[in-house]
Amino acid sequence: MRHGCFVARVETSPAENAVRNMPGNRVSGERASPSVFRQRVWRGVQAQRPGSRNENPHSCVEPVREFRCSVKKQGASGSGRAASPDLPFAELSMGATKLMRAMCAIALFNGALFLCVKDEAFAGEKEERVKKLTADLRKSKDAKARVTALQELGELAQIKKSLVQDSLPDIYKAAEDKDPGVRAAAAETLGKADEPYEKAGEILVKMLKDDKETGVKIGAAKGLAAMGMTAKAALPALQGVAKETKGEKKGPLSQLNKAATSAVQVIKGMRK
Repeated sequence: MRHGCFVARVETSPAENAVRNMPGNRVSGERASPSVFRQRVWRGVQAQRPGSRNENPHSCVEPVREFRCSVKKQGASGSGRAASPDLPFAELSMGATKLMRAMCAIALFNGALFLCVKDEAFAGEKEERVKKLTADLRKSKDAKARVTALQELGELAQIKKSLVQDSLPDIYKAAEDKDPGVRAAAAETLGKADEPYEKAGEILVKMLKDDKETGVKIGAAKGLAAMGMTAKAALPALQGVAKETKGEKKGPLSQLNKAATSAVQVIKGMRK
């Protein structure tokens, strides 16, 4: 404390250093002392602020700080004249913090709005796609087109079961199709559609045991694997198929062995 005033260290800018080191500002050939320099800076600030009567050189720290931090803001009339008195540094920091919070809130709101709109657009787009795939499955005479429709319906069912709810009757009907590729695709899609085991699982077990086509058996095994632990009742049939095809190295029977073994492990919770 000095003369009732708080004296702090003054950080000088390069321009002030240049003024301080000018020949006219030196004392006895040396640099001006901090006290002398503060007095001269204070006089310069006083000259910039007419009407001020405070001539205490030791109180120059606060006026210099205010002088550097002064800003212009819009007045009530929007004239853009300099604010008076000058805003203190703490008030400027609070204003910046409030502005940042407002910007964050706006960003969060826009993000939530975007997600809602995106979800609605996504659902509408997928519903239109399901309608087209169901029409292809029901009316197309091309087996490959029906297989493609079943595969895509299975993928959509894993995203959201309700998307393929109206297509389920056609999927069940495809499980009895004359084409083995269509039957195999229908079996796998039924497993992905999250249907009750009592309804879909028994159909898949029957296809696994009785169908003459190895590809259909593979599709049924994959469908049971997609049902997961809810298909525990199918374990005996899958284990029997895995045992019958054990030792097969190549061809469809080797693929059937892998599909049945994998389904057993998934249903038991040994793998996903």
